[in-house]
Amino acid sequence: MLKSVHSQSEDSSQILEENSKDIGRNYDQQFEELERNITSLKLENEELQRRIAIIYEFKKNNTNEEKVYNKDTNINESTYTDSLTSAANLYNELNTHRKRLNADLSKYEQSINIQKERKKEVYDILMKYKQELIANARTKQDKPISEEQIRIWFEKEAQDEEDVTIITIINY
Repeated sequence: MLKSVHSQSEDSSQILEENSKDIGRNYDQQFEELERNITSLKLENEELQRRIAIIYEFKKNNTNEEKVYNKDTNINESTYTDSLTSAANLYNELNTHRKRLNADLSKYEQSINIQKERKKEVYDILMKYKQELIANARTKQDKPISEEQIRIWFEKEAQDEEDVTIITIINY
């Protein structure tokens, strides 16, 4: 019975760890892709802003002069309008990407929290199992193990678990 609980807890722990790594990698890849998209959109936006500034300066210089309506003027006005429309579309697309990124982040945080809870449950089961084993353990002289030795062992076990958690955080 105890071996069954022990192997189940190891299997659960392994599955949780693998799922956590897969979700983390997938999230990292999506996050990097969205960052690249944002960078690309920012560059396009800067280029459009530069073009708008040129058109604006051109129009500002021509306001004092006599206005001549020809095809060039109409093209510049339509280019200006198109540029403004493109800039607005890019801004909207950027906001859409941000919202999607925040939604994904929220979903992944929930998943990570669920996995942390499962890990804690599995760890608690494992510690109860170890406590049962130690409670029934005997020394070579067939004497029960002292409470002091058991306390020291569990303190060391807790410190080791904390070290593993810190190393895991550092590696991710």
